[in-house]
Amino acid sequence: MPTTSISVPSVFNGISEQPPHMRLPSQVESAQNLVLAVQNGASKRPGSWIQFTLGEAFEWENASEEKNGAQIFPIIRDSEYRYVLLIGPPPSPGTDTVVKVARVGKDVNAACTVTVSPAAQTYLNLGFSTKVNRFRAVTVADYTLIANTTVNVKGTDASYTINAITAAASAEVTTTASHGLTTGDTVTIEGSNSTPVIDGTRVVTVVSATKFTVPVNTSGAGTAGTVYAGRLDATTMPLKLVRTGATTFTLDAIAWNQRTSGNTTTNPLPPFWTSGGTYAIADLAYYRGRLVLGGDEIVMMSQSDDLFDFWIGDATAVADSDPIRRTLSSDQVTKIDSMVAVRRSLFLFTKAGRQFELATGDSAALTTTNVRITPITSIPTVADIKPVVCDPSIFFVSRAQNAGQVYEIVYDEVSLPTQANWTNAHCPNLIAFIDPNLGSTLKAQALNMFAIPEHNLVGVLRSQVNTDGKRRYGRDIYIYRYFNIGGERVQSAWMEYVWDPSPEAPGQVYKLDDYRIWDVCAVGDQFYILSSTSVPAGDDPTGASGRTHRFWLESVTVTPEGAREDDIATVVTL
Repeated sequence: MPTTSISVPSVFNGISEQPPHMRLPSQVESAQNLVLAVQNGASKRPGSWIQFTLGEAFEWENASEEKNGAQIFPIIRDSEYRYVLLIGPPPSPGTDTVVKVARVGKDVNAACTVTVSPAAQTYLNLGFSTKVNRFRAVTVADYTLIANTTVNVKGTDASYTINAITAAASAEVTTTASHGLTTGDTVTIEGSNSTPVIDGTRVVTVVSATKFTVPVNTSGAGTAGTVYAGRLDATTMPLKLVRTGATTFTLDAIAWNQRTSGNTTTNPLPPFWTSGGTYAIADLAYYRGRLVLGGDEIVMMSQSDDLFDFWIGDATAVADSDPIRRTLSSDQVTKIDSMVAVRRSLFLFTKAGRQFELATGDSAALTTTNVRITPITSIPTVADIKPVVCDPSIFFVSRAQNAGQVYEIVYDEVSLPTQANWTNAHCPNLIAFIDPNLGSTLKAQALNMFAIPEHNLVGVLRSQVNTDGKRRYGRDIYIYRYFNIGGERVQSAWMEYVWDPSPEAPGQVYKLDDYRIWDVCAVGDQFYILSSTSVPAGDDPTGASGRTHRFWLESVTVTPEGAREDDIATVVTL
């Protein structure tokens, strides 16, 4: 009988849930723990390396606080100095939120020292047990700004009547009511009648609840005038993590600029801030020289090239550099969930499942007069999962029935994007979400995303969640890899990375159970996993009694050729 030989193509297009006769020859039914590439087909994925041991650094399973799983964020200053920021609930309820920074990279793994001010610690501690992904962060040079999304921002826009001004080298001002000022505050004074008048922008030195001095030498006393004070409440605003050395950081509150021109009418408190605290920051971004804060339906942009100033510079004349304030307009409530910047545009994702593009429409500088916000697509999104960028594309997670859908918006320099591509249409049930109404004790949903642009790779961490909404963690990471040639996508591959629930600890041979992945982020051509394991009683070689837990920071290289043992010099205790 004659034999027939067939050529089996490379399976670089990954998983397809279509019937066999509809699949591409390069697609397969299952692809676990593989690296798929157009250039060299399928290879085993490299293993994860434990880079840092964290011990019992974070809360693990406390019933009152387990909604607040620990988070990690990349800090990329340049090709040499790269870090992972870790923030999470304390191992003991009632103690301070934990902040750690690890320097990562080839042969440079090192634990960093983070000095946290009391004001910063207070801000971090707010909002326990209310939200899973509680923090958002953005890095600008040596600054990483951290927002607590459970805190409503506040500000002050007040006026005080003057009833006395002394004649002195530094005039003393008495107000009819308590002024609420602090030494160093900036105020605007109008209508004073001393000699000379003390009108203008002044820095005060507080004497008492109703008295302060200003650095004006007056020869004649006065009895009239109005003091205007406008400031943001720093206790409700993002923190700054500042890199002070290769392995040293400080975390402190920010001295946000105060109003230096005008009054409550000509330069009022921006609408995002209210005395009672109405809005919380949902996300923050850095866009074309401005710090952007988004919350509710409001987008606030700082002064150009001054990240900490949200006031009009000169109340008598609008300048192109002044802060920008916009409200989303739609036929439904469109509260902001996430923001990502891509080239000349800022894309806004809302809890209502509407997507918007903020841009100038051309390459002109971003000003108060030329910015526009345009609705582009309308696709439901999974809340609290920030989209990721693989320039020029943005990827985000949606949900249909009981599975996650990952969409791609391709940025176009010329035309407005009006549609998003469904990247896993050929495997729609791959990222499965179990419906708790069907009687399951566990459900699942996407927890976080990451992207490695240099390899055209996007990852989605799927979490497991008890039906009470607590205990969010995962063991599966779904990887999407794509490749374009001449505008045609020749690779659109999904694969699944599954972690053994019983890994070995570094240098130890005993097995650990209950392996959990809490969060993931990408740094360079690697992604990092914050994981934990519980150790049954009697199996802990440290001699601990009862069931304990351990946290780890692991790294995974996304290319087989990058998986070399000499990439890891040592395991560091963080």
